[in-house]
Amino acid sequence: MKKTEIGTFEEFHELITSFSSSTIYRGVCDHKYTLTPPLGRKRNIETKDIHALEAKMMRLFKAHSTAYMVSKPTNEWEWLALAQHHGLPTRLLDWSRNPLVALFFATISYRINGAVYVLKDVMDIVDTDVSPYEMKDVGVYYPSHITSRITGQSALFTSHPNPDEEYSSESVEKIIIKYDKKSQLITELRKYGVHRASIFPDLDGLCEDIKWGNDFPT
Repeated sequence: MKKTEIGTFEEFHELITSFSSSTIYRGVCDHKYTLTPPLGRKRNIETKDIHALEAKMMRLFKAHSTAYMVSKPTNEWEWLALAQHHGLPTRLLDWSRNPLVALFFATISYRINGAVYVLKDVMDIVDTDVSPYEMKDVGVYYPSHITSRITGQSALFTSHPNPDEEYSSESVEKIIIKYDKKSQLITELRKYGVHRASIFPDLDGLCEDIKWGNDFPT
């Protein structure tokens, strides 16, 4: 995997302009994080069948989440996307069509180098008529805008049939974000309208943004 280290917004911009418009991006606050879906990251679970664990968690999510919804998901893909965006571990991995969104997520913790993963050659788009649990290969899912966070983050997902396996591809590059430059990059991103309130366009995001702007820990 090709790796490039940057420390300024200008350096990031120069790199991004070399990629095609079909490129997608994933930001992580710790450069050591791999491209492993959240369902596959917990190694000390009692059961070895993570697919059964995923099914159990999704049953619970479906049973208890509808009271909080404005509209109900219409298929299994939408259920997974909604659960993922609200913190439930699934086989999906978050990406964005907007490189500035990825840069935001790479800079939200100042203690360690962050990273932006770049997937240059987008793989096959999944057929949503096929259940995500029947997929044999990794594919890209473009979700409906069933939640404001998907809209605010220009979000899409890769779906991973084997979520405990790290995804790797010759099409992936990694941009390392220096930890001591993160604060300045966050300030630069605000000039372009990328901040907590835009990334999380709800009351939680608004309050987090107000806290950040008034020097409270977020």
